[in-house]
Amino acid sequence: MIDRARFLHAAGYAVLLIDFQAAGESPGKAITFGLREANDVKTSLRYIHQQLPGERVGIIGTSMGGAATVLAEPDVQADAVVLEQVYPTIKQATEDRLAIHMGPMGRWLAPVLLTTLHAHLDISPDQLRPIDQIGRCRCPN
Repeated sequence: MIDRARFLHAAGYAVLLIDFQAAGESPGKAITFGLREANDVKTSLRYIHQQLPGERVGIIGTSMGGAATVLAEPDVQADAVVLEQVYPTIKQATEDRLAIHMGPMGRWLAPVLLTTLHAHLDISPDQLRPIDQIGRCRCPN
């Protein structure tokens, strides 16, 4: 992500690289595929605006970072947003990932795996549908 941050900085945007909860070196109980990570996006944006008032802020969200950015709407206050490789729904992402690793049978196992989201993370697959939120993005893309 360093090269992406340099790209935004060279274009005149303030940039802050973050670790999501339970990812990288940040503490947390579990990765939630963008749902609770959306709070990390909001908190990070508040922080950078406090530290650098009046600066233009840019976001590049890749994969879960992009999903978290979309799911954080309408609270994303950025002057530039680039979204890369954002899954449309967790159902489709799970089916695709399992098919890559297990072949066609993987798609059959996806519903079983998705039923564990509620038990393990107290979230529903219906909460992980960035495609439903993308049209609500108020920030430039």
